[in-house]
Amino acid sequence: MQDKLLPSECHVASSDKGMPDQLIGVNQIAEMLSISKDFVRKLDRTGEMPKSLKLGRRRLWKESEIEEWIARKLESRK
Repeated sequence: MQDKLLPSECHVASSDKGMPDQLIGVNQIAEMLSISKDFVRKLDRTGEMPKSLKLGRRRLWKESEIEEWIARKLESRK
């Protein structure tokens, strides 16, 4: 039987801060932004958010890229 990789166990190259960059899924992003999972998927499909990585049937994003994207959106409001 093949072990499943949980998002909390996914790590990619270190970010600029020297911390490992976690991969997060639709559920975490929807919770961060208080939006529906369907709306997260729509933002991904339309290219309005950072590019996702497809791992099996799941879409994952680098947490640091999502945080930077949110910061840019907030900054553009000023």
